Amino acid sequence: QKNKIVMLVYSFISFNAIIIVAVKTLLLSSWHIIGHLGVVNAFAASSDLRRGMARRRNKGGFGVEKKEKEDTTNNNNNNNKDSIYSKPSLYDLAFGYRNYEEEVAFLVEASGLPSRILELAAGPARHSLTGLTWDGSPSIIHATAVDISEHMKEYAIDLAKNSYTASSSSSSRPPFAILNLETKTTPTVQSTFQYVLQDMRHLQLTDTFDSAWILLGSMQHLLTNTDVLQCFHSIYNVLTPNGTLIIELPHPQETFTMIECTKNAWKVPLEISESDNSIEEGDVTSLNVQWGGEKDMLDPIAQVRNLTVLLELVAENTNTKKTTSIQKISQVVPTRLFTAQEIDALARGSGFEVVAMYGALDKDISIHDPELAYRMVCVLRKK
Repeated sequence: QKNKIVMLVYSFISFNAIIIVAVKTLLLSSWHIIGHLGVVNAFAASSDLRRGMARRRNKGGFGVEKKEKEDTTNNNNNNNKDSIYSKPSLYDLAFGYRNYEEEVAFLVEASGLPSRILELAAGPARHSLTGLTWDGSPSIIHATAVDISEHMKEYAIDLAKNSYTASSSSSSRPPFAILNLETKTTPTVQSTFQYVLQDMRHLQLTDTFDSAWILLGSMQHLLTNTDVLQCFHSIYNVLTPNGTLIIELPHPQETFTMIECTKNAWKVPLEISESDNSIEEGDVTSLNVQWGGEKDMLDPIAQVRNLTVLLELVAENTNTKKTTSIQKISQVVPTRLFTAQEIDALARGSGFEVVAMYGALDKDISIHDPELAYRMVCVLRKK
């Protein structure tokens, strides 16, 4: 009888242990599914996104391009006309949930109130342009944006010319000059912006900067340590003494809890001009974004994931319930996964030191926070 009781107790303990393991696995899988960009599903329903999207539409920055020039820029894996980087308006829309003013506030404080900033792999250059026009970042008087996409450059200059210059003139900030369009500034112009086509591993800039920013996980396109060291050395050479480099990457916990490759998907509401012939009466348009696929391959040795990216502009008719695809772009983008230890070692090897790490572009979120941290934001200082 005693042995039976012991066996029953042992069975009960074993059963509970299995339940605990199952629950833990479910929680880890849930975090994995959310991923570093999956959290935008929650953001997409928030009032911040609705206000941000409305503000961007009012600025005229969200046009849908009917036809774009073929991209002939040498941009490694992204040099075809169907690249997601050759459709800057859709790319810009996909990340419309970002609150650029809050992020710039963090960047300015973390980099010590810089006056001259360098945004690398800048894309639409939203952070640079916000820094030049927002009342909360008065220290910034010059911004240089660098990318290798001609399409992104054209789009960003158009934003600067038609949207952000108006924003600057309506605020307390003085207007800024776009050096790509003007050869000299007037006495009323105190701030300047320029966009240059260069590889961030081999910068050829004559100016110096107080802070450089690589945001939105763009450093993941540097697939080897050699690429990263070349980039860091290149940045080091154009920074002022004690200048800073701020990098935003996915949080390492996503890498180490990755059972299957993360799939993130979200929908961005969109308004399109009534003159668009592809839109019928009763249509509600949106941009469907998929960042990662279930069948994406991960090389655990190189720490490189072949990331599937899908941007699809769709119209759903409220009368017929029919959904029509207006424009669709899909691409596999190799991206590297980084750890905090690697960033520290690569920084030391190129003349930098890591002075701070955060779990988001927010000084109040620690990189060690198990619940709130979803990004790895590294602040490096030139030694």
